[in-house]
Amino acid sequence: MTDIASTRRAVPLAQPNISQLERDLVAEVLSSDVLAMGAFTEQFEADLAAIAHRQYG
Repeated sequence: MTDIASTRRAVPLAQPNISQLERDLVAEVLSSDVLAMGAFTEQFEADLAAIAHRQYG
């Protein structure tokens, strides 16, 4: 029988791939007065509703 402790290997983690645009958009949200229900949330919900063919997100 194989000893599990002797066969453990580290699982490599992926390097984050965050574009400058994504960083800029996050910075814009964080510097705004509204974090939870602002313009980006409204746009996300509208886009999601369109994808799902629904009136509301």
